[in-house]
Amino acid sequence: MQIMYYERRFTDVKPQVELHIHYKEGVNLDKKKDELDSKYGFLIAREGKHTLRSIGLMNLNRVYAISTDDDVEQVNGFASRASY
Repeated sequence: MQIMYYERRFTDVKPQVELHIHYKEGVNLDKKKDELDSKYGFLIAREGKHTLRSIGLMNLNRVYAISTDDDVEQVNGFASRASY
């Protein structure tokens, strides 16, 4: 909801989003981290055994694209207009 609000309220730049991407057990997080980094260029760090934390400017379509990975169990986080 926050992302949609910022996208509509501030149309000139994407909101800053912090995502916690929870993967299924047994997924190679280093590989997933490299894939996200090469595809989107976000700041990404490991967080626990099955979670990556990603920070960057993104819209709802990009969050949806990240969440459609078959290895993803859950995506949560928050958005801000910190880029303004």
